[in-house]
Amino acid sequence: MSKVQAQIGRELVDVGVLTSLAESQSDEEPDLVVELIDLYLADCTQRLAGMRQALATSDESLLARSAHSLRGSSATLGAWQVAASCDEVEQLARSLAFDSISLVLERLEPELMTVRQVFLAERQERTGISE
Repeated sequence: MSKVQAQIGRELVDVGVLTSLAESQSDEEPDLVVELIDLYLADCTQRLAGMRQALATSDESLLARSAHSLRGSSATLGAWQVAASCDEVEQLARSLAFDSISLVLERLEPELMTVRQVFLAERQERTGISE
């Protein structure tokens, strides 16, 4: 990750949240942060695909549910901007503002790519294993 990407990543992810999660577990337990990162990375891809599919079929209920779920997991891990974008999608879905949702999803995708890079770097630092 370049210095610019790392700076952008720090703006999108509050790594202090991950540190707090790690501090809350005992040394004997598996690394909770690594487990949460793995779950998040698998889930965010599915949620984004679900939002794209729901947008294509104008399914406001699925859009709102997918955005809500990704918002919650993003907030839990300190990915505040992704959480805010998902909140925006959720609110727009409830308002049936599908044209606006498309614009938010265009912004959300690169945000998620950057968050993914930050989380993979964090995972590698904790495990010594790259993806």
